[in-house]
Amino acid sequence: MAKVSLQFHAEPGEMVELVRTWAADGLRVAGEKAGVEPIEDLRAVAGVNRLHLVPGVADLEASSLEEFHRRHPEALTIHLGECSPEALRESFLGAVTDDEAVLALWRRLRRQAAAIMHKGAWATNPLSNARQHYRNHHYTDGALRLARQGARMLSGAGWVEYEFTP
Repeated sequence: MAKVSLQFHAEPGEMVELVRTWAADGLRVAGEKAGVEPIEDLRAVAGVNRLHLVPGVADLEASSLEEFHRRHPEALTIHLGECSPEALRESFLGAVTDDEAVLALWRRLRRQAAAIMHKGAWATNPLSNARQHYRNHHYTDGALRLARQGARMLSGAGWVEYEFTP
């Protein structure tokens, strides 16, 4: 099985706009709040913390997240990091598939996402003050704007903080 993934900082609205362009190419989109729901209008995603993209014909009427993934194991999932004026958590996209055509599609979308982002950040553990530079950490213009306004850029889980190096 091949895997496609990307970790990054982005305002949720930026990713919704990107997904809107991908959906225009025929991908079906489902959003996740408490369960998986089809999204017909990508302007109505308030409260959604994950977006799932499915190529071709999709059964988006699953009663649970587990059932959705059983029906669509090739889905590309985008986890939207929590966003507030004080902090933005890291987001990620990922998929696993054996289907060569789907893999090529997900790789193309990952490249498109990465192409609109900046790269480079220092990661700091505030408990130990250990720092490491990640030249390939991705972030969007919106994330950079939030950081410049004083919002903390946090890892997807835990307490590591990022400082972008534009």
